[in-house]
Amino acid sequence: MKPEVQICVFRKFSPRVLAVTGICGGIVLLACNEGLLASLLAPWTMVTSRITLALLHWCGMEAVRMGTIISHPDGFAYEISYRCTGIIPAAAHVAWTLLYSDTLRRRMIVLAVGFPLLLGLNLIRLVHLFYVGVHEPSAFEFVHGYLWVGVFILTLLGLWLGSISVFKYQRPQSRLTGCQPGLAVRAEEGFPSLKTAP
Repeated sequence: MKPEVQICVFRKFSPRVLAVTGICGGIVLLACNEGLLASLLAPWTMVTSRITLALLHWCGMEAVRMGTIISHPDGFAYEISYRCTGIIPAAAHVAWTLLYSDTLRRRMIVLAVGFPLLLGLNLIRLVHLFYVGVHEPSAFEFVHGYLWVGVFILTLLGLWLGSISVFKYQRPQSRLTGCQPGLAVRAEEGFPSLKTAP
């Protein structure tokens, strides 16, 4: 007798996958329209610039703000755009977490750790970039374009690996992994027959 082969015929398609796919598609469409995305994130961009200025003053650095432009009396200045708010890596973290198949409680724990961590790290980046621009202007482009990009990539990778360890738990063992109880196909001795999956 040949080994029993079971094939899932009816598979439940998760609405979460559709929802996250729609969210990611919307983000991509918004990214293609920079004017619309910038206007939608304008309030958060302003909040980010205000918090950055407060942190600079707290660190004892002289700085003034005009809109989203922060400048130093010696002449250095930079503008905080929507790309500088940390919302893009935070959105990537949210999309990955919501897409992962696990309990809502575990996903909320991962989001509660990762989302504020990425936004806080971005504020540290803005303060550090201002310091570098004032004291080491020749290194600004490297620190901005390479060093901090690498830091965020490693942080996202660390959050991804950490979330996998959080999501690991004992799942019920089933021969039809990922398949709901329903109709299955059994092939025995080359003759297919239908039976109800256990």
